[in-house]
Amino acid sequence: MDGMEIDFRSKSGEVITNLMSGLPIRFDGQNCLLSMAVDITGRKRAERELEKYRRHLEEMVRERTQALEAAQAELVKSEKLAVLGQLTATVSHELRNPLGVIRSSNFYLHRKIKEKDAKIDKHLKRIDDQVSMCDAIVADLLEYTRGRNASMVKEALTPWLVQVIQQLQESEGVAIAADLCTDLPAVPHDREKMRRVIISAL
Repeated sequence: MDGMEIDFRSKSGEVITNLMSGLPIRFDGQNCLLSMAVDITGRKRAERELEKYRRHLEEMVRERTQALEAAQAELVKSEKLAVLGQLTATVSHELRNPLGVIRSSNFYLHRKIKEKDAKIDKHLKRIDDQVSMCDAIVADLLEYTRGRNASMVKEALTPWLVQVIQQLQESEGVAIAADLCTDLPAVPHDREKMRRVIISAL
């Protein structure tokens, strides 16, 4: 018999583990068994503590690994945003130059044309509104990559919504039915951000 672990419970209730081993021998002309018992309670307790500590270390390693993976993903995201920010800044600069020319030309035509009828005024205003809308889109792109604080104003929404709906009808060439309350209270909002919300919802 080689290395059998046997648990005993002492009178105090403590579990004691003995390692039992035996060796067959001949003694005084008879076959006998030489047995030996070693108290390994302390060793087993130490093994349990080591196993507990090992599991704790594995959990710590798993948590640190997840934290490192999250940090790496955030770093990659930041690097992508940095590249996107550089690209957006370049594109925005290239777009705002012709938009500025269009706005200046529109302003020049508005002052130069002396005899304007309602149709001419409407088209000149449409040009200016569309340039403003494009400029707002560029600003949104820059805001996404750089971040921008909200430009808050406190005013009634209904007159502003009527203006936005009219611009959308003219630019998209579609009729929009709106049933708006006339007694809405003035609320703080960012006009350009709210405009993007309205356009996305339609």
